[in-house]
Parts: sequence; C-alpha cells; structure tokens
Amino acid sequence: VIRSTNMTGLLTDFGALLGRSFFLKATELEARHEINRRLAVAATLLGGFMVGAMYGGYAYREKGLDALIFSAIGTAALGLLYIAWRRSGTRAAPSAEATPPK
Repeated sequence: VIRSTNMTGLLTDFGALLGRSFFLKATELEARHEINRRLAVAATLLGGFMVGAMYGGYAYREKGLDALIFSAIGTAALGLLYIAWRRSGTRAAPSAEATPPK
C-alpha cells in the first residue's frame, strides 16, 4: 500500500535520490539501477498528484462540491477491493526460507 498523504516528504526523497545519482561512479551500476527505479516510482506518484490536483480544480469549477463524489466512490471501491483481496488469501505464500524452524 502506498501512502501519499505527505507530498513534501516525497519531494525531499526525490531531491535526495537525484543528488545521490549525480555522485555515483560509472561502475556502480546496481546502485544506479536501484536509484532509477526509486526515482521512477516517486516521479509517477508526483505526476499522479499533479494530474489529480489539476483535474480536481477543473471538476470543482464545473461541479462544485459534487465533484468530490467521484473521488469518494473511487476511494471506497478501491478500499473494498483491497479488503476483499486481503481476506481472499491469494497473496503469495511466504517462502520456505522465511519460515522460522520449529
């Protein structure tokens, strides 16, 4: 589950990762790959936040407070799907290595 309620922390992480990537040596390919992966996730979250903010402003201008019904329904639907998924037991089983000995 991704918590994106605090965008300032995400921006701080993004800046720190970007700065760290500038100081990596060319031979540190594995570290560069991990930083690029984390930057891609952060950029996706930031982009989604920006698109949502622009859409929210437009929807509020057109529909007023009724525009919140779309996000409320979407949030409720995703929450119910998540609860159903957690209760279904279809998650990946832990590996035998992760199981403590008896």
